[in-house]
Amino acid sequence: MEGQSTDVHPNTRACQGSDGKEGAEDAETDDENVEAWELEDDDDDESDYDDSGYYDDVEGNTAGTQQNLFAGALGDSTASASGQFLELLFQLCVMLSTESYVDWQPSSTLLIYFSGILGFSADCQRFQLARQYCSKLSAIIYIQRMLFLEQALPLREYQSIGIPQRPDAGQFECFNEFRAKYMVLGSQYPLAELISLRDFGRNIARTEPPSMLFHRSNDGETVSHATFQITMNNFRKLADYFITQAEALCDQLMFGLHPHVDLSKIKDDMSTIQDHLMHI
Repeated sequence: MEGQSTDVHPNTRACQGSDGKEGAEDAETDDENVEAWELEDDDDDESDYDDSGYYDDVEGNTAGTQQNLFAGALGDSTASASGQFLELLFQLCVMLSTESYVDWQPSSTLLIYFSGILGFSADCQRFQLARQYCSKLSAIIYIQRMLFLEQALPLREYQSIGIPQRPDAGQFECFNEFRAKYMVLGSQYPLAELISLRDFGRNIARTEPPSMLFHRSNDGETVSHATFQITMNNFRKLADYFITQAEALCDQLMFGLHPHVDLSKIKDDMSTIQDHLMHI
């Protein structure tokens, strides 16, 4: 055994090397074929699922659910933001209504300053008459009273600004405490000044000329206002005109019927309390 030669011919080694390489290449080819078959099987499975509509249903339901959830969340967030904005707006209005004077000057508050601007005409060329300005002051006063009522006795809780709901008992005491501070005459807050301005304006309005001025002709037979004119003869016919219109309306309501009723024979028995015999 030891005497045997172990040398291998170079060509034999080359053939063995070539056969080894070919075997490795064949193995790689087989692996690639197996992977290709697996990919084809996966594609076939997916196509089968696609044909069955399984993926479409799952994706459609998922997309619809996500869309509904998103829409619901968006609606809730919008409602929450809107409610928070309204509460902050309420807080701003109350803050303007409860702003105190600086150096005892009512015009130092923003609300009194704004009410003075409302006294100008639309073209800002003149001041309005007192009777025109008082109505605007009355509107501001009314709104302030509603704000104070809600501030003193809140109908619900304002979470954004930290105002609790009104208590079940002692509501009069809560409101009276708020009223004594902000709503009485002589207080250093805008409501008292606005009420004083309105009362003063009403007194001035009594001395102002009327909003409509009629002019009478020299002979006293014609009354005019701007381009409208009426004579005394036509003015005397005014009562007859109203009577004619009332008769026409009554005839329309009665559908043209004219019942013969003697009103002088209709009497009311004051001692009778039955419904069908009472005429009052």
